[in-house]
Amino acid sequence: MKIRQATHSDVPRVIELWKEMMDLHRALDPVFTRREDGHVAFGAFLRDNIESDEAAVFVAEDGGQVMGYIMSRIQQSPPVLVRERSVDIFDISVDATCRRQGAGRQLVEAIREWARSQGVDRIELRAATANAISVPFWREMGFREYLLVMAREV
Repeated sequence: MKIRQATHSDVPRVIELWKEMMDLHRALDPVFTRREDGHVAFGAFLRDNIESDEAAVFVAEDGGQVMGYIMSRIQQSPPVLVRERSVDIFDISVDATCRRQGAGRQLVEAIREWARSQGVDRIELRAATANAISVPFWREMGFREYLLVMAREV
C-alpha cells in the first residue's frame, strides 16, 4: 500500500469512495442522505482542497488503484483560544475490499505528518456515533471525545 498526495486525476475514484461512505452512513442515520447531485458539490470541494496550501488530501494506492482517501484542512480557532489552529479531518474512506489492512492507519499518519509540517499540533474530527466501525477506529488511533455535538429536528 502506497500513500501519496491526491491529484486531480484521482477525483473520479475518490468521488466513488465518498459515495460508498455516504451510503453506509445513510443506512445508519437518514441525516446523511446525499443529494442526487451531491457528488458534484463534493467533487468541487475535493478539487479545492487538492489545490489549497491549507488542506491535504492523501490517497492509499494498491497496484495502481486508489483504495482509500483522507481529506483535511487547517481551521482557525476562535480568537479567544490560545491554540490558534487545528487540522480538521473531514473524510476518510477505504474501499470495503481493503479494510482492516492498515490503509486507514497509514492515511491518518500521513495527516499527522502533514499537520506537524504545518506547525499544527492538534487534529479534530467528527464521527457518526452510530458507526460501530469508525468510532472504535478513531479511539484506537488515539482520538478522544472532548465535545458533544447535538442536533434536533424543528
